[in-house]
Amino acid sequence: MLASCSSSVLRGAAPFTSHRAARARRPRSRAASWCTNQLVLVPTGDGTTDHLDDGNVPLPGEILLKEGLYELGREEPADVMVPVPTVSTRHAMLRVESGNVTVTDLDSTNGTYVDEREVNPLRSAKLKVGSEVVFGDKYLAKFQLVDRPDAPVTAPVTPASADAKVGDEAGVADTE
Repeated sequence: MLASCSSSVLRGAAPFTSHRAARARRPRSRAASWCTNQLVLVPTGDGTTDHLDDGNVPLPGEILLKEGLYELGREEPADVMVPVPTVSTRHAMLRVESGNVTVTDLDSTNGTYVDEREVNPLRSAKLKVGSEVVFGDKYLAKFQLVDRPDAPVTAPVTPASADAKVGDEAGVADTE
């Protein structure tokens, strides 16, 4: 079972009306700024660029997942940017809710794969700890979902609108 952090830790401090109120609500120990567990997408692609015209591509880093809805794409306005040419500008949505992670393909050019199974466009698939997800490029945009204990809280990415519609969770193509 995944431990969760309070939303005030993940999304920043709540607005306060006075310095005295802020001081009264501050955590008393440094441990309050740490989560028990942190879901992270860790890059696992081998970094091969032979399949690209321009082999000068920055490798993506780790993606810390916090509660919310995030658009993943190659460039702005994506909330999570993976600057790889084979990743679409609007490639996928990541939803993190109560320790559960789902990925929805946004009809990307090169597809989204969870554990080697293609996610149908505009459909969602659940990610479990240990699952691998590929955003269009198994060499440069392949990640594994890990549950890292005692990961420090970092500044969150701004989630996309909660009203954004994504597909249902039955969208993994049957490739067997």
